[in-house]
Amino acid sequence: MKAEETISRFSMLNNGETILVGVSGGADSMALLHFLCSLRERAYISVYAAHINHGLRGEEAIRDENFVRKVCAEWNVKLFVLNADVAAEALKTGESLEQAGRSIRYCFFENTAKEFFAKIATAHTLSDSIETMLLNLARGTGLAGLCGIPAVRGHIIRPLIETTRREVEEYCKKNAILYMNDSTNFTRDYTRNKIRLDIVPVLYNINPAFDRAALHAMQSLSGDESLLLELAVKKLEEAYAGENMFDLRVLQGLSLPLLSRVLSLAAKKAFLVTPEAIHIERLIAIIKIGEGCIQINAGITARVNKDKLVFLKAKKKAKGKGFCQPFEAKTYKNERFGMQISILTKKDIINYKNINKQYLKSTIDCDRIVGNVFIRSKIAGDKFSPLGRGLKKSLKKLFNEAPIPIEDRELLPLICDEEGILWVYGFGVDERCSVTDNTQRVFLINEI
Repeated sequence: MKAEETISRFSMLNNGETILVGVSGGADSMALLHFLCSLRERAYISVYAAHINHGLRGEEAIRDENFVRKVCAEWNVKLFVLNADVAAEALKTGESLEQAGRSIRYCFFENTAKEFFAKIATAHTLSDSIETMLLNLARGTGLAGLCGIPAVRGHIIRPLIETTRREVEEYCKKNAILYMNDSTNFTRDYTRNKIRLDIVPVLYNINPAFDRAALHAMQSLSGDESLLLELAVKKLEEAYAGENMFDLRVLQGLSLPLLSRVLSLAAKKAFLVTPEAIHIERLIAIIKIGEGCIQINAGITARVNKDKLVFLKAKKKAKGKGFCQPFEAKTYKNERFGMQISILTKKDIINYKNINKQYLKSTIDCDRIVGNVFIRSKIAGDKFSPLGRGLKKSLKKLFNEAPIPIEDRELLPLICDEEGILWVYGFGVDERCSVTDNTQRVFLINEI
């Protein structure tokens, strides 16, 4: 096995350290436990083990737990066992069984390791890393997802990450190490199993040394990702403009690969949230046009305001406080204003036009909307072209002329797309998205 070389290459262990090994009873974890036990005297390390019975495989899971208990007693390894109900947890959280199991597993490892100030060793192999890379590729990943499983992440180490599953089994055979087989590994009910059983063998047929080729590719991509991340950290520092604020000019000058990473880091720096790919795309869009806002999750909004990108944490709506939220065809209300939003088809449009004189002012042509739509409060520099007036004015001037009371202006809702304002409460639709004879579908806005 290449485990000793891997430990040395990634500086995984120091003499005198304590290691908590995740042990399922399978070949990989039994080989890892055996190997680390063989280093105890030579490296002066202490080895503990942790096992989780996920409550999913009935008698087979009980068999595995008993087997791990027996071997740990024979090898003089203190064992910690957790009996969990992964199915119930998945139902509770809405996660898949795989995701729920992983969350429970790492939480147990972390809490146990804290008792001994231990590092955590998991038995992920090169084969696991390759499967992860292929799974991420199938799902449409970026560069980071093609790097496989990292050898070291914080205090979690993976000594077998450059060792294939076949090499692990050879190690077990050579050292007469018994292990248990998980029957679920041989079914195609899980996506990862389909990759392992159906796709990987084809790749080995194409290249018998596929595992080494994949390792080389993942190492090369990891180097590229590390370099881009290092550059992104520097650009983030350059763009930082105060708490949760970033200089728009710096961001606009970045290439897309750098910008996407800087935005991800910026969101983490602001509120410890990781935006999804769709949020990064929307952030890039509002940065490019220099205005707009998007919602990253229920609690975090990002807004381009003058020359800054600002991340805002949602608070209770109050007078004088800005807001931004996704647009939906339903009722919207705040403390002062409300509106009912519905969709009309061509047939509905004709009927409605005949009975409502405010038809033109209260409808938005859906086909003339650009990108995402959201409801927000005014921001400095907002401009609007009232229908039929042939001019564009700042909202500030329009509000002064109306006049709109100062205390109401921050609460007055605007409907916007990625090019700007579509509709303003009390003023109606913007000229650029007003209905025409060719309009097929509209959003109807009734003020309440």
